[in-house]
Amino acid sequence: MAGAQPAPIFAPAVSWSGEAIRKLRTLAVDGLLALPQRGMETGGLLLGSVSERAPFLFSIEDVCPIQCEHRFGPGFTLSGADHEALREQLASARACGEHCVIGFFRTRTGPGASTFFDEADRDLVDNYFDDPSHIFLALHPRSLSRCEAAVYFWTGGRLTTTGRVCELSELTLAAGPSQPPPDRTPEPEPQPSFMLETAPQQRRPSITMWFVGVLCGLALGGFLVVHYRGSGRTLPKPEPTEAAAVPSPPPAVPEPQPQPPAELPPQAEPVARRAVSLEAIRPGVPESIAARLTEPVHLILRVDIDETGHVTSARPAEYSDGMRRYLAQRAAEAARAARFRPAESASGRPLPSTETITVTVHPAESRQ
Repeated sequence: MAGAQPAPIFAPAVSWSGEAIRKLRTLAVDGLLALPQRGMETGGLLLGSVSERAPFLFSIEDVCPIQCEHRFGPGFTLSGADHEALREQLASARACGEHCVIGFFRTRTGPGASTFFDEADRDLVDNYFDDPSHIFLALHPRSLSRCEAAVYFWTGGRLTTTGRVCELSELTLAAGPSQPPPDRTPEPEPQPSFMLETAPQQRRPSITMWFVGVLCGLALGGFLVVHYRGSGRTLPKPEPTEAAAVPSPPPAVPEPQPQPPAELPPQAEPVARRAVSLEAIRPGVPESIAARLTEPVHLILRVDIDETGHVTSARPAEYSDGMRRYLAQRAAEAARAARFRPAESASGRPLPSTETITVTVHPAESRQ
């Protein structure tokens, strides 16, 4: 099979569920911490659905790890027993029917690792994932908080890549090559299907007619002045008339309305009995991580618990050490699934509360 080529502009797209992203990050980080400075590579199946026609739209709903005994070292190279287990796993997944197998993923760790496609990947693709409705995801965990990802597709009989490496957290919304941007040319505004009626314009009097009227008024005034002066009479002065003042009635005064009594806000009952965990909180820490611990690690969490005893949120304290920060995240995941007896008031009423708890992770030797 030919090597990976750049993907065309119009290529398939991939959407991811939050559960799939969480599992991929956990598997990648666990493998990175399994072997100091090198890490252990891992891989697995991508489960979900795919559209029936090209360009395909892949929907990743879950992931399932593939068995690898690492007979040839920390790299993800399958032995004969691993290949036999993979064939059984594929048959079981296809018979289940809940999600179909739409591809596989693998992580890369160690010096010089990246999201490239190598001979071991090509062997898996040729034997198990050579259908155009399959994809390949390469992961490169750089640290406990950073994990690069690249997606490969089948295009024109070749395995192609998007040509873009992104952070694993960016795959939550979508992955794959970007589609051509839509035409952003603004559409013309629709014209109204009716005509607005305009008011008839009033004709303004011309300046000539106004001037003629003024001249006529002046001539008439001059004639009256000359007439009265010649007759020895003076113009009568108009007598001022006082307008009768009509008293206005006093404004009506509205009758006062009774005000409703103000409602007092309900007083929250104080917590008389704190919430108590009904089960031990045990973080799911791999044995390879627990083996690196020399003493118990105590982790502090802030847990919000509702009236029914369910945990609505769990927040670990801030730790500068990378190992403690990783263990605190695993402890918070375990606390979210725990059940509590809710806090109660003095009258025995269940109340929501926020508790500060301590979760302890023990070394591998103390688990025996």
